[in-house]
Amino acid sequence: ASNGPDTLPDEGLSYVRPKTGDKLLLKEAVETAGDLLLGADVMAREYGWNLLCKFFDNMGPIPHHMHQSDAFAKLVGQKGKPEAYYFPPQYNQIQNNFPHTYMGLEPGTKKEDIRRCLEKWNQGDNGILFHARAYRLEPGAGWQINPGILHAPGSLVTYEPQVNSDVFAMFQSEVEGRIVGWELLTKDVPAEHNKDLDFLVSMLDWEANINPRFAESNKTFPTPVRSMDEMKAEGYIEKWITYGTPYYSAKELTVLPGRS
Repeated sequence: ASNGPDTLPDEGLSYVRPKTGDKLLLKEAVETAGDLLLGADVMAREYGWNLLCKFFDNMGPIPHHMHQSDAFAKLVGQKGKPEAYYFPPQYNQIQNNFPHTYMGLEPGTKKEDIRRCLEKWNQGDNGILFHARAYRLEPGAGWQINPGILHAPGSLVTYEPQVNSDVFAMFQSEVEGRIVGWELLTKDVPAEHNKDLDFLVSMLDWEANINPRFAESNKTFPTPVRSMDEMKAEGYIEKWITYGTPYYSAKELTVLPGRS
């Protein structure tokens, strides 16, 4: 994980603790015995464990930002980062300070509008949210955010499957009075383009951002894996909560009271 200057060398990495011998990184186990652990087809396609699932629990919003596509991430030796959100009702009894997420841009927004926001970076709030749409977050629903789409996650507890990459570019210069440094916009940008505003704007998937039916395209709802009556009769409920992409999928399993 990329969590600033105090990041530990093994930040975010998982370990395997065998019955005998020293612990080893899960990454090393997959590299050594990936065919056994993940399957030969997965190793041939993904070259390893290409997925991270996490929960985040923020009191307030994160700055409006995007994750680069493979094409842009490769320029700095990284890979692109699609991600999905699901808001478990079980963990969202309260909604904290800002249960909304800005996603994409208002239809009709021009690239010149976002370029002007970058020009105003050192003048306080650069006003990018004036060009964005906010959606009220719904417990029990979710979203798919592909690379190149601007988003500013809100304050619900969120389950997030994603490709295991840390690339990002912050496009908002101030959030809740906190200043966002220019280096967080350009940390995954080739050095020669760090001040190239046209290049920075070009990283955005423009049509996806100004999609007038963004919610229809990107919002997801749980889908039972089979008949609800059949599952309840067997003591459980299982739903697809993340689906429809080639990158990852996820299910939610509920064991009913008194059943196992």
